[in-house]
Amino acid sequence: MGTRSDEDTLQTALRFFPGRASELLAQVRRNPGLVDMCEELSAAETALANTAALPAEVQADRREECRGWIARLTQEIEETLAAGKVVPLGQRSQG
Repeated sequence: MGTRSDEDTLQTALRFFPGRASELLAQVRRNPGLVDMCEELSAAETALANTAALPAEVQADRREECRGWIARLTQEIEETLAAGKVVPLGQRSQG
């Protein structure tokens, strides 16, 4: 992540996970899958914002679809962040 688009993507993810900024920043540096999820989350949020420009007869369905994407992606990101905290027993330092 380093371009303006990348920064916007990261800011979107940080809005959804404000208390986990350092964790999120650390994991996006080493997990391309998490970066992809954050990009999809940003795109879903943009799509949701753009539903106002759609014809009235499709707005509600499109909003529901976008909210579903956002819910799924935030759950996946949450699970990825949680999995990133796990230290396998074989990697513990011996004291």
